[in-house]
Amino acid sequence: MDLENKSQKGFAQVLIIIILAVLVVGGIGYYAYKNGQTRLPDGQVKTTSQSSPSPTPTIDTSNWKTYSSEAGWILKYPKNWYVYDKGYKLGNKNEYLNNYHTVSFSPNKFPESILEGTEFAYKGLSVSFDPSNLDLDKVLENAKNDKSFVSGNKIEVAGKSAVKLIYDSRSENNLPPAFREQRVLYKINYSMFNFSLLSISYNLSDMQTLEDNPYNQILSTLRFDSGL
Repeated sequence: MDLENKSQKGFAQVLIIIILAVLVVGGIGYYAYKNGQTRLPDGQVKTTSQSSPSPTPTIDTSNWKTYSSEAGWILKYPKNWYVYDKGYKLGNKNEYLNNYHTVSFSPNKFPESILEGTEFAYKGLSVSFDPSNLDLDKVLENAKNDKSFVSGNKIEVAGKSAVKLIYDSRSENNLPPAFREQRVLYKINYSMFNFSLLSISYNLSDMQTLEDNPYNQILSTLRFDSGL
């Protein structure tokens, strides 16, 4: 019996040692995994990269100017930018028509006046009302029928439901060169002056600047003081 007990005790001790060895090796393996490293057979260390979201570039807006529109929306823009909000000039008269309450912002100076019916292309951001008064689902559906349409999705802008649409017409040779562009368009649920959609758009020439550009920073300052 003593011999049998000793044999069993010896076996138990060996088993315990094996279990401990497995736990130690497993622990080291888990630690290496958590720290992004695994050892290869040839002794080299393989590092597994863990991607982290890139920080969104921010621009200091503390010295920007503030534009308060008669339509109840407010945003900030760079102090050295220009604003055009007179609308189209009616012939030789000193009268202007701005049916959709359009306001344009640009780093480049605008003409003193823009005649009615003029197709005017500029680098900048535009805010106006959309006369279609469609719901956002229909806006998104219609956008997909445009051959320059790239993508569209529902988002929220300044606390209001909206859609973001991206167009790229740079390869459309039937357009004048000044109108071949990449354009980002927002349609925002905002009711004022018998309109229900506020439209904000800006144009870019380079795909790489789609998300990293001053227009995103301008849009981030948008807020509403009235409207539904």
